[in-house]
Amino acid sequence: MSGIAVSDEAVLHGMDKKLAPGIESGIISVGIKKDGGYKKTSRIMDASTFAALGQDVTEKIKQLGQGILNGEIPAKPYKKGHHNPCNFCKFKGICSSAEGQSRGSV
Repeated sequence: MSGIAVSDEAVLHGMDKKLAPGIESGIISVGIKKDGGYKKTSRIMDASTFAALGQDVTEKIKQLGQGILNGEIPAKPYKKGHHNPCNFCKFKGICSSAEGQSRGSV
């Protein structure tokens, strides 16, 4: 499982019962060194930082939802390198975002 976990032993052990010193989890992105510390590759953060991240995500979701309610729905698909959803979209013929074309807007 990818993502970030809270650096709380009880939480981590609840997510992977086999997690122990010298073990790298096969379930979450966490490994514990033999001395009990977390491996550098562990994707963890403390509880207060994790809570702040959750608040930021909640606020962003509220902003996006309000934008949708206000009719702000721009055609701005996510693109990564040469990969983008425009290749599969049935509206690309009329979308100003599709492959950089200026054919109109949805």
